[in-house]
Amino acid sequence: MSDGTAVAVAVAVPTEAERRRAWLEDRRTAITASEAAAVIGVSKFAGPMDVYLEKLGLATEVVQTERMEAGNRFQRTILDWYADRLGVPIIHCDPYTLLRSQEISRIGATLDARRLLDTASHQRAARGEDDGRPIDAKNTRYPSADYGEAGTDQIPLYYAVQLAVQMYVTKTELADLAVLFGGQELRVFTVHRDSVLEAEIIERCVDFWNRHVATETPPPIDGSASWGRYIQERVRQATDVIREATPELEQAASYL
Repeated sequence: MSDGTAVAVAVAVPTEAERRRAWLEDRRTAITASEAAAVIGVSKFAGPMDVYLEKLGLATEVVQTERMEAGNRFQRTILDWYADRLGVPIIHCDPYTLLRSQEISRIGATLDARRLLDTASHQRAARGEDDGRPIDAKNTRYPSADYGEAGTDQIPLYYAVQLAVQMYVTKTELADLAVLFGGQELRVFTVHRDSVLEAEIIERCVDFWNRHVATETPPPIDGSASWGRYIQERVRQATDVIREATPELEQAASYL
């Protein structure tokens, strides 16, 4: 019988490295918003083969560059600047949490931030203005021709696809892209949900999973660097063992 004395129980708290590993493992079981553009072939950062290798655990570990580290370090600053400029409350999302679509669990997204729903937010929603939208932060050196003026939806196609998947997962009608150019100019772009485009993207992602990942069948060969590395690795594996030809094989080779 208990004497009523409280007993302290030690609870192990996962380290950041452990949480990141668990998140990466979880990501391998879904096509994420940041991978959708690569799957459909419109990303400048990766292609279908990169996603295929990642899902099968065959991708080489990505070495973080200073540019990538800068993007991570500036992310919170960009999002806070976004909130101050627009005068809206936001919530920073857990970087090691993968949200999944309620309809198709193979589709997921890890968000940077979201608009925080409050009383004013619900009033805006009642007027037909969406809130709770995902917000994605980007840090780049200069605005290319793919970017329009602040307040428009003119952004690079691969980011538009990423936001489309985020809206699908979160069931929101708007998504914002906050971009810091050259460390001194912030532009906020707003993308509206397009159900027709969304359906095409999701269908392509699901088909990619079923056709390639689930069957462990590589996507069609293209001119990407990832396919080149994959071919090199396969050739290297095939020539690891060298056997001396028999006289019969030498004769056959001479004949051929």
